[in-house]
Amino acid sequence: MHSARTEKIGNPADSNRIISVRSASILAILIMMVYLVTTIALRNELALRAAISDLILPVVNGLATISLFIAARNFDKGTRARFAWTMLAIAELSFTLGDIIWAVIEVGLHQRPYPSIVDLVYIACYPFSMIGILSLPVRAFTPGERRKIFLDMGIVVIAASLGFWALIIGPAIALNKSDSITIVVSLIHPVFDLLLIFALLELSFRWISTEDWRPVSMFVLGAMVCIVADLIYVPQFVAGTYLSGSLSDIGSVATYLLIGLAGVIAANSRKSSNQESTIQYIQLKWAAYLPYAGAVAAYILLIWSHYHSLFIDFGQMALGVGTLMGLVLLRQITVLSENAGLYRSAQAEISMRQNAEEELL
Repeated sequence: MHSARTEKIGNPADSNRIISVRSASILAILIMMVYLVTTIALRNELALRAAISDLILPVVNGLATISLFIAARNFDKGTRARFAWTMLAIAELSFTLGDIIWAVIEVGLHQRPYPSIVDLVYIACYPFSMIGILSLPVRAFTPGERRKIFLDMGIVVIAASLGFWALIIGPAIALNKSDSITIVVSLIHPVFDLLLIFALLELSFRWISTEDWRPVSMFVLGAMVCIVADLIYVPQFVAGTYLSGSLSDIGSVATYLLIGLAGVIAANSRKSSNQESTIQYIQLKWAAYLPYAGAVAAYILLIWSHYHSLFIDFGQMALGVGTLMGLVLLRQITVLSENAGLYRSAQAEISMRQNAEEELL
């Protein structure tokens, strides 16, 4: 699943464990099961279901926030890891505050919480998340890797932008032409989701230490679930059909649980830099397939737009897909050039060894 490199950094130290990963995983499964059962059992009791959901979400999110702060404290002071996990914890704290304000407005004041000040609190989560993600300690790129990563990220971001515009942004503008506040609120979430995707891609393509890749992978998974949840929430918000406590909120619960597990794993796998040991670095192989998946998804959307009406012109869609194909071709040329250079280097090394053996003989 991954390739590896090693280098010398710190040796493991005893972590300040509050809960084991196994216990946290069992607790997360139980919370999800309770939420699902409650949502299904109260499907006809809309008010009660919304009240229970508004109470559960801040609690689950608060537990996730606590786990992230504990993970940050378990890293050495002044390190990038501590700063990164602190930023992620602050991001989750802003989301927790948003859930609390949402509950107060909807349950306490019996008012519609969207659009309102709660959206500003939720949006504050994105900058802190991106700072935290980009600050995580990883191995730096080589010039060749940097070129490929730039192309890969460009392909995925362009494909995601086409999908967001056709399926979310375009309909939001068309349905709320006279409501500027709703347009702004509905556009902010997908725009920041695109920036979050960019940060997650940058992290996924880097080399990560074996102690970091598990919590980082769990956090990335939670962030991706959050983006998918936004894809479900924003159209409902635009159409005015969103109801608290519906099945669409399962994505929010799953996001909080996954991010909380990331904090627990990070706290339990903390390493000290006071002693030396050999730490292995890995690169997630599945990330290499994301550009091709994005290009294929954009092509499918292009075919779909030919037979169905979307909120994007077919010519613009074709131009975007053509750009993606050009970037994919350029990436392949870069890979072939690198492979050719490696082959020439290998042949030169073999020739040098053969000459050395002949001289010894």
